[in-house]
Order: sequence, then structure tokens, then C-alpha cells
Amino acid sequence: SCSGCPAAMNVTAPGGRYTQNLVPHLYQGSCGGAGAEAYFTFTLAGTSDVFIATHQSMPVNTVLYVRSGSCTGTQVGCNTNADGLVTSQLTLTNLAAGTYWVIVDSVSGVAPGTPITADIYITTPGNESDRCGRPTFIPPLTASITGSTTGYADDYLPYRAGATGCSYCG
Repeated sequence: SCSGCPAAMNVTAPGGRYTQNLVPHLYQGSCGGAGAEAYFTFTLAGTSDVFIATHQSMPVNTVLYVRSGSCTGTQVGCNTNADGLVTSQLTLTNLAAGTYWVIVDSVSGVAPGTPITADIYITTPGNESDRCGRPTFIPPLTASITGSTTGYADDYLPYRAGATGCSYCG
């Protein structure tokens, strides 16, 4: 891990669901975060779409931000309270090759050692909804959605040997 970014968990494509324990607060994103935090890192060999979302079994108000190059590098995205909830999410499309640091921060009052869960998916760039790295948001209580899947890749068949789709997207 980089200096000052303790115990960062390495994520490799296509990604998945990861749990990390929060550590004492060190950093803050432009959209907040002053509590205990957890760190993840990933390196992209080429341009990619990346989707990140937090999940908890207990309500932890998260702040999510991503920085390039180092844990103190340029911020490329920041989110808190996605969809009016205490969870956070980012969809970073066409992210350039390089190393990135994901900081899952908390607003405050959460003790270090508390587990936090994040979904981090890395996929080749594609149409919205065609890849785990670029899902389509469906608002709560939506009865149905319409559209066309023309142009989408047929790359997720978990029973097919060598499938390139993600193993878990929801």
C-alpha cells in the first residue's frame, strides 16, 4: 500500500464484494468524511468502467471517494448518501489506465474495527447496463423499465466455461 494508506485491500478485475475493517480517520473527500475509514486499491491496465457501492449490515453513514496515483492524489470522484440513503456509490466511466485508491469513509461516530462492505467492479468500457462497471440506476418503487438491449454483449452466462461477465452484480 502507499505511505499513509494502511492495510489497503487489492482489488483485481472483474472485482466483486469486499469487506474491510475501518481504521482511524486520516483523509477526507470533497464531499465529506470525518470518521473511521477503509482502503482499497486497484490498477487499470487500460481504460475501464468502474462501479463502487457501499453496503452494511448495520447503518453506517458512508462517504466514498477515489483518488488517482496515491491515497493523497487527485480525487476523481466523491459521493455520500446515494439515492437518499446512508450508503454511497460511484460510477466512473472511461477511467484512464493507472493506480487508484478507494477510500470508504464514515461521517463520524463509527469505531475503528467496524466492518464495511463495498462492491467494486471493473470492466471494459461499454454501454450503460451492459457491464457491471456501468450499471443503470433504477429508482426505488419502479414498476418497470423499457429500452433496447441491441448492441449489448452476450458475455454473462455463469454456466458457460470461460464467460467474461461478473460473478455478482447485485
